[in-house]
Amino acid sequence: NTISNLRLNYQPQLLNGGRIELEWSHLGKYWMDQGNTTKYDGHELYNLRANYFVNKAFEVYARVMNLADEHYATAAAVSSGNPQYAPGMPRTVYAGVDYKF
Repeated sequence: NTISNLRLNYQPQLLNGGRIELEWSHLGKYWMDQGNTTKYDGHELYNLRANYFVNKAFEVYARVMNLADEHYATAAAVSSGNPQYAPGMPRTVYAGVDYKF
């Protein structure tokens, strides 16, 4: 069983103090039941985040979660002999603005 997470940040001057971040999340294979008869294959997820400061009071930001639109489970187990999966979110895009006054 392995769980890993790696984030790479880059802060170019172009983003005026903002940054771009790429995240890799890994969940390895694991047994879904006590009898070790059913295995979840694990997954790899990639997320991308960025923000930009227009000025000291105004920030624009965005993130793309599950960049590769991977099918994955947030939980997987066997119940009454049947595998059950809690599906993870598909590719999801968030964007917003932050204004301080």
